[in-house]
Amino acid sequence: MVVVNKQTLIHWMLLDSLAKENYYREKIQFFENKYKTKFEAFENKIDTAEKESFEEWDDFIEWEAYEGFLSRLKERINDIRNGNIQLVG
Repeated sequence: MVVVNKQTLIHWMLLDSLAKENYYREKIQFFENKYKTKFEAFENKIDTAEKESFEEWDDFIEWEAYEGFLSRLKERINDIRNGNIQLVG
């Protein structure tokens, strides 16, 4: 049997979340560099475009997902750092 204390588990959760945060930031940075803009401006471009670009639409869907993942992950990281954790089971 492996025994893990709460502090070790919290540390592991934080490291895992920070690694995911870095991954999502890299994906977002790729799109920011590709389109030389931030997500909000790109979203506006997609919404107001007269002609649809399938590549841009596909990138928009993926980029939007990464933005959402990152937003939720930031909340999780804050919860972990603030000790807002409940162990069950």
